[in-house]
Amino acid sequence: MKTFKGMVYVLSLLTLVGCSQKETNNESKETTESTRVSQTKTSASSKEIEKPLFTDEDYAAAGYLSIYLEAKDNKQSIDDLFYFITKEPEGNVTFTKEKDDFTLGQGTAASTMTFKVEKDKVTRISPAENNFSWSKKELDKTFKDYRKLVEKLVVIGKENKENHKQAEVEAAKKEVIDPKNLTEEQAITWIRHYLIQNGATEEGLNKNSEFQSDMVDGYLIITQFLPVPTGAHKKITYQFRVNSNGHLEKKYIASNENWEVISTEYIYKEDLEGPTATKSDMSATMVQDGSDGPGMFYTLTIKNTSDHTIKVSAEELTLNKNSSLSDVDEDIPARYQKNVVIPAGKEHEFKQLLGPVSGDTPLYNNLDVTYQGEVIFHQAAGMESYK
Repeated sequence: MKTFKGMVYVLSLLTLVGCSQKETNNESKETTESTRVSQTKTSASSKEIEKPLFTDEDYAAAGYLSIYLEAKDNKQSIDDLFYFITKEPEGNVTFTKEKDDFTLGQGTAASTMTFKVEKDKVTRISPAENNFSWSKKELDKTFKDYRKLVEKLVVIGKENKENHKQAEVEAAKKEVIDPKNLTEEQAITWIRHYLIQNGATEEGLNKNSEFQSDMVDGYLIITQFLPVPTGAHKKITYQFRVNSNGHLEKKYIASNENWEVISTEYIYKEDLEGPTATKSDMSATMVQDGSDGPGMFYTLTIKNTSDHTIKVSAEELTLNKNSSLSDVDEDIPARYQKNVVIPAGKEHEFKQLLGPVSGDTPLYNNLDVTYQGEVIFHQAAGMESYK
């Protein structure tokens, strides 16, 4: 009996020791798991902290505020600067995004600045002097307690920019010009706007062109003079007039050609303003137009199918010839550079822009016209096997 009791005691003791070890193991596992979860949360928190505080737009606005904040004569706080920049009429700030750049201004050249936001830094690229640049971490540190203020600056700037556009449109609407009853200044403005719409620039016209007017047979004739290569004299190139229907006509002086109608509606300044076109803004057609020995050229016509004015650059257009029966895949760049403005519903003809290609190219190859890398016109190869 004593032996039995001793065995019971030993078994009980072993059971207690086993339970204790099991509980210790469980506690150890729980501690390890808790540590792992804690480390995971800490790691995640670190990643959260490393994320930029602002969007690219907000970083540009922070850079704009920093220019004023870092000025030697500045005695204002960030709050004071924000109030000054956004309060009319002292600082009716505007905010514009153009591709990857951001521009803020207050209606003067001195207050207008453009910023580029890159992965880790923000740089003022216009005006370029003084090389203003900050790391995103620097701006985070300066403006971490002013996030709502920086975001509000962007919102106000965008609203002001839109309001300015609306005001300009309304102002232009008030000035309705009768094409049949033009002053000399209005006629020259129409001609200049037509030329800009078709690839000229304001700067180029100011530098190189001279316009003179005269009354001939009841018509106000505007003559355009351009410099000759020697620069000694100016050469008469074109004459313009408005016909009895109120349409703008043009004639090349060096030939006996007839007057050609080039614009049926007066072109206002706002008709020259609009975003860079995308594929969805246009349709295109292409026709063979002349040859140079064995080579053929194509004229491309682009129509603005959007509800707003668009800008198209010829250098964005490419002719690609390719074949499904061979490894031919060749890009032929545009033959010349030309930036045009196309009003809504209108079209522009790029004469002999594409080519040259050999005479049998369209027979054996598909011809695709691409704009910014996207196909806007497709012409299948002429052979029956390609159809």
